Amino acid sequence: MQKELQNILDNFLSWNNVQPILCSESNVISIINFVNNLDLADLQELRENIFPNIFLFETEDKTFKIERTRDIIEKSSIKPWENFNIFVIREIDKFSIAASNSLLKLFEDVPERLLIILTTSAKDNLLETIRSRILDFWSDDAIYEISPENKIVVDNFFSWYKTAILDIIFWDKILRNEYIAILEYLLFKLKQSNNTDEKIINKILNWIIAINTTNTNPKYVLDTIILEL
Repeated sequence: MQKELQNILDNFLSWNNVQPILCSESNVISIINFVNNLDLADLQELRENIFPNIFLFETEDKTFKIERTRDIIEKSSIKPWENFNIFVIREIDKFSIAASNSLLKLFEDVPERLLIILTTSAKDNLLETIRSRILDFWSDDAIYEISPENKIVVDNFFSWYKTAILDIIFWDKILRNEYIAILEYLLFKLKQSNNTDEKIINKILNWIIAINTTNTNPKYVLDTIILEL
């Protein structure tokens, strides 16, 4: 399991809300085992057993109809069993447009103590409105690795050429995960510097958590941090 994903799950277990997590099928059971302290082998074992706080939503049809998403929304209001509930919603690329739109409010404002795990076999088919409301761990690759180009930009910021990083803030179109990678590298460079400011370091750490667990705008965060530096 990726370090970043485990950090998010730790955050959830510390009673913080997190956005829905999109992951590969292979990671679903790993996440469930981690947060629910289980030892399931696969999804079939999940189907064959009853766990009062785990709800599995899947379909045998070609599309996920809106009637099914209404069931998801209704069950999201159920009081958590003991500490929390887990929703596993498979193949969200099969959602009709109406079904996808009906889930936007739930994905935007996830109820307290609810962990939503999503899977897809066709990520490119997801609506942009869905993409913007979820944490993307679909790839098993390390997703918060800073690009070589942006690494140079941050290095230059700490030496002599500070304006290039402003191009990232105001002009570049980069992914949410790359913003997190830039912030983590900024944090690394700050800790290496002689003038370590604990206040700004803690602020960056809190912003990274906020981006991971809420809909916080990462471009705004980077802008705020750069102005303070």
